[in-house]
Amino acid sequence: GAATWLAEGLSIEEAQLTPQMDLRRLGRHPTESQWLDIARRWERLQGDIDQWLAQGLRFLDDRIGDGNIQVMENEPFMLEEDQMDETAEEFRLFEPEKMVLPMPSILGPEWCTELGADNMIQHELALQEGQANDALHNIRVHLADKAVIFCTTVRTAKSQAMSTRACTQVHSVDRAVSINASIYSKCRTQLANLGADDKFLERYHPLLKEHLKVSMAVADPNTRGQRNNTLAWFWSMDVEGDSRNSDWLNEFYHVHWLHAKALKDRWEEEHLLVQHEMNWTCDFFMHKAEEWIQLGTLTKDKVGHLAYAVWQCKMYQCLCQDAMDAFNKARDPDNRREMLPEVE
Repeated sequence: GAATWLAEGLSIEEAQLTPQMDLRRLGRHPTESQWLDIARRWERLQGDIDQWLAQGLRFLDDRIGDGNIQVMENEPFMLEEDQMDETAEEFRLFEPEKMVLPMPSILGPEWCTELGADNMIQHELALQEGQANDALHNIRVHLADKAVIFCTTVRTAKSQAMSTRACTQVHSVDRAVSINASIYSKCRTQLANLGADDKFLERYHPLLKEHLKVSMAVADPNTRGQRNNTLAWFWSMDVEGDSRNSDWLNEFYHVHWLHAKALKDRWEEEHLLVQHEMNWTCDFFMHKAEEWIQLGTLTKDKVGHLAYAVWQCKMYQCLCQDAMDAFNKARDPDNRREMLPEVE
């Protein structure tokens, strides 16, 4: 039915990302074997697109496919910028990997209504959400694998050959992360095009390159400088069965949960200490004021000394009062919201 047709379209969109990334790495002077490999993949991809468009005539009007072919404007999400280069001119003559498939998210709700395909919008919403969740799950798995590779392979390499093989594994994982990050970014854009509400989109934040950094806490949890490190937002998403099939991912979650708990405990302790320090500050000022009062009583016959003691006593009393006012303002929840900056 329509849901199966849409699912096949999403699979084709995923398949379009791989040759698009590979072309960026070939540069201007590809070899013959690379040229033939790309040509075969283009042929298979174009055949899948043609077959998918032919099947779509059962669900959409035959006007789909008329006119100019749309081309993707979004660039793939790539981690290895140093390997990116301009593509040879010959490759730009035929680019099935950049064709935009006429999905409901591309056509828009109004055109879908005109074509009598309103029900397909809800089908694609559910499929895009599932694809986004799968992409985030794969990103988590690959990032955890990358941390393991650094721990067990890169750091233990004793020769140039072992180091080269380890770097090849890292680049392979980076490629998988880039593909899934591109899939997620595409899904989020298409969910917005389908009219998903703001509450739904708040769960799926924009994905940035700094979110894809590898955490080395599993390799060495006691390394200095990790005390205030936090994971990216997608690590806290509740995905059922996320770590059941991966012992390393399970350990990754355990280590970072312990880090987060230790950070929470430290801030709870700091919150308690700060309140005591407020009281200790006021008590110190009052103690100094009383001390100067006692010194003033010892010098009643010396007017200058008495005046100086009174001046010091009054100064510490004012400091105590100012401190109490400032601390009470800080303790007030309403004032605290105004003092703290808003977190975007």
